[in-house]
Amino acid sequence: MPDRPSWLPKAVDQGIITEAQADALAALAAEEKTDASSGASSFQASHLLYYLGGLIAVGAMSVLMTLGWEQFGGRALVLIALAYGALGLLLTERLVRAELKVAAGLTAVLVVVLAPLAVYGAQLELGFWPEGAEYQHWLVGFDGRGLALQAAGLATAIFLLTRYRLPFIAMPVAVIVWYIAMNLVPYVVVLGVPSDAAYRTAAAAIGLLLIGSAVYIDAQRHGHPFAFWVHLVGILSAWGSLTAVVFATGFPPAGYAASNTVLLFVGVALQRRLYTIVGALGVTGYLFHLAHDVFADSFWFPLVLTLIGLGIIGAGVLWQRYEAHLTRWVRERWPFNR
Repeated sequence: MPDRPSWLPKAVDQGIITEAQADALAALAAEEKTDASSGASSFQASHLLYYLGGLIAVGAMSVLMTLGWEQFGGRALVLIALAYGALGLLLTERLVRAELKVAAGLTAVLVVVLAPLAVYGAQLELGFWPEGAEYQHWLVGFDGRGLALQAAGLATAIFLLTRYRLPFIAMPVAVIVWYIAMNLVPYVVVLGVPSDAAYRTAAAAIGLLLIGSAVYIDAQRHGHPFAFWVHLVGILSAWGSLTAVVFATGFPPAGYAASNTVLLFVGVALQRRLYTIVGALGVTGYLFHLAHDVFADSFWFPLVLTLIGLGIIGAGVLWQRYEAHLTRWVRERWPFNR
């Protein structure tokens, strides 16, 4: 549970509020403090520019690298990566001091993706890579060369996360862990080449492990912004795997809808809208399946569906009215509370 302000225990002792209400107030205060410190109280136009510019720069130095960079040679790639990395560290330091944590997180992630580029340049200079190799292959290989690149990115991310405590750096940590785990699949499958089903199972398992890690972070400090990015990578992996199973196998669509309905309630229990949004997308996809495949010629289906939609809106109105009470009821019974 979050740390309580000093006056809350006094209010409980004097009978002004209950113990449960004190917990709810402490959680609200911690969440407001976290949002204010991370600059996440509202999504502003400046945040859009931060993410757009930062992701373009990160993409340019990672997945959008082309063979044109190879003409510089390994030594030049090392120097370029170190120069840009030093600039990224300088910007991160300045932005942290200016309390612009969203922008600082993006420049820190730029440093993270430059670390594998520096190691790749050194490997290229030493002749570890064949002529015509492409840098983006570091994401999908698990030989000694690829592992060194992934380890460089992961170590850099952990170091920067420890130093600056910027929430966005948790994202590359989770992504690199996911890549390393997925690249281990061929070594876990003993007989033959791993099938698509093996990769789907691995993606689901890794996603659930990441979600478990994010839940643990939330349990230590409710609503911690670090947890959001781990939740994001975890749910995309697990939900993406489940969706792939539906398209690739005979998994019952009704089972898929039920799984996504569970996600709606998981979002309430974890107080993470992300799960609710993903679950809503899955349920909507199932409704499209019903409309186009099951009830394609039905006159009543769209009418009934409209009534269901209106009923859900009504449930949303009731939820908003009693949200504080219901949320407190769920949190009091949530097993991960300390």
